[in-house]
Amino acid sequence: MDFGAVTLGQSADLPLTVWNNSASAVSGTIGLAWVAGLPCAEFQVVGSPSFSIPGGSTATLTLRFQPVTAAPTTARSPRAWGPR
Repeated sequence: MDFGAVTLGQSADLPLTVWNNSASAVSGTIGLAWVAGLPCAEFQVVGSPSFSIPGGSTATLTLRFQPVTAAPTTARSPRAWGPR
């Protein structure tokens, strides 16, 4: 996800799509504690972090980036979560 240049004190939002590739419904809560070893103070899920996705469907959440320092920030998140 590329939030682009975000000014200190401002924020930027991007959609985050979660796929359920199984045949069964899945539900849970997105929690951001660490992203690639960085504390997630600069990232948050907008609105309810809870989701319920029927089998073979998607849900879109909004992820917000709000820098806490005036320095470039790079972070990576895993591409897939959950059982395989």
